[in-house]
Amino acid sequence: MENERQKKLLYLIVFDYIKYGNPISSFSLLKNHDNINLSSATLRNEMLSLEKEGYIEKAHKSSGRIPTNKGYEFYIENIEKKNSETNLIKNKIDKLFTKRNKNIDDVIEEAISIITDATNTFAISHEDNKDVKIEDMHFYEVKKNKFLTLVIDSNGKLFNKEIFLKNDENEIENVKSALKIISKRIIGIKISDIEKRLNYIFELISKELKNIEQNFQVFIIELFKQITTREINYTNGLNNIVRMDFYNKREQIEKIFNIIQENSIWDLISKQKGIKHKDTKILISLDNENLNDVSLIEKTIKVGDSIKKIAFIGSKNQDYQKLVNMIDILDENLKE
Repeated sequence: MENERQKKLLYLIVFDYIKYGNPISSFSLLKNHDNINLSSATLRNEMLSLEKEGYIEKAHKSSGRIPTNKGYEFYIENIEKKNSETNLIKNKIDKLFTKRNKNIDDVIEEAISIITDATNTFAISHEDNKDVKIEDMHFYEVKKNKFLTLVIDSNGKLFNKEIFLKNDENEIENVKSALKIISKRIIGIKISDIEKRLNYIFELISKELKNIEQNFQVFIIELFKQITTREINYTNGLNNIVRMDFYNKREQIEKIFNIIQENSIWDLISKQKGIKHKDTKILISLDNENLNDVSLIEKTIKVGDSIKKIAFIGSKNQDYQKLVNMIDILDENLKE
């Protein structure tokens, strides 16, 4: 589409449809936008051309038009940055990132929560820790017979587990020696590679230290299971799903929850081409997944040695301009 006038009109049609939720006519366009210096007849002709090109279509039981997926794609590719609508949210997110005493993951989750509340969306975030390494390991006696092992990763995350030992100096010394052996062989190693090394480490310990109890091995396995299985999904704005504008709400919501439960949302996103806005991937309507009224917006960010994926789920006619602008604000804070 090379006609600048048609581009402007198409943008306004999609904008109005998202804002008001009603099919758009030439009359409603003139009513909503004083700066359109065209007659109603000219507008109808331009809208007819946009319909022929596949950007809009006639609405069911209405003379107005609604955007097609092609129309939504054009709109997203040409999103305008309107600071006046997002200044309040920008200030909230900016303020969050000044809290130096907070963990960065907590700050990001709070920022996501602010965004979902403001845009009536639901978000899932997932952290991939395959490049995170073990930074340090310590063993402390917290009280008689009670010992604490601390493990720190390269993102500064802390993991701990307690173990109770008999009041036996030889056993305590053996455990300390075993932990030194483990520490030497895991510091600087990727978390994703630890599981492969544990059997070898246990064999080494059993050769060097004959009197290590079985419960110590269980203790170490449970500690590293806590570290290696931390790739979990976090959710924000779950209650927003029931307020979303879906044509067949019950069916769409059921499908969304199935995807969440099966943890298949990331595969679903990766299989779809979508629209790119900077580093954000936008999927409008997943007809082949029976999610024709649903949109998915994925943002991938790097936090230390981890890759964090965030998926915002909303209705097909959500306020993309508002949501994309807020994601950009989050991105700007992370880069700073």
